[in-house]
Amino acid sequence: APNFMESITGAAIKPPASAATSGTGKAKPKSKPAFFGSRVSAVDYVFVIDNSNSMTKGRFETALNELMIAVGQLTAKQRFYVIFYSDTAYPLFHPRPAEDLVNATSRNKQRLRVWLDTVELCLKTNGKEAISAAFALNPDVIFVLGDGAFTDKASSFFASRPQKKIPLHTLGMEVKTSDSVAFQ
Repeated sequence: APNFMESITGAAIKPPASAATSGTGKAKPKSKPAFFGSRVSAVDYVFVIDNSNSMTKGRFETALNELMIAVGQLTAKQRFYVIFYSDTAYPLFHPRPAEDLVNATSRNKQRLRVWLDTVELCLKTNGKEAISAAFALNPDVIFVLGDGAFTDKASSFFASRPQKKIPLHTLGMEVKTSDSVAFQ
């Protein structure tokens, strides 16, 4: 099987500069899961993942596998949320989405696994709605995983509105050189 981790390189990957902290008085987490090699200490995680048609040739399957590994490392006192983006935003447990982050209990991890089997690849790469929804959840950290360019200019939209409260880490999979700076 191809090693897709070898393709995750370049300027589109920005490792965390420092551990995320929460100003909400939450207890420090005991688990510091890795998502595509990035480790961030947090209580609340949001994963925003590209499910556009360009995520073929094992990229999407690799993303789902890494997501399950990362969520599997969370403790029941930590919370997570997943949003896919393509033609629209697909929030956790779509079509009956969770309204807020969910605790990383065994039950919710199993629900996630079952739900991931229903997620399909779709047209377009519209990330603005999904990333906005991620910020609205007010997590400690957001990971955005994709293969580059957004079709809705989400990169320029968020670059023109810097948000310093919640760290957002972009992780690229086989991002074209021409798209890497904007994606980052």
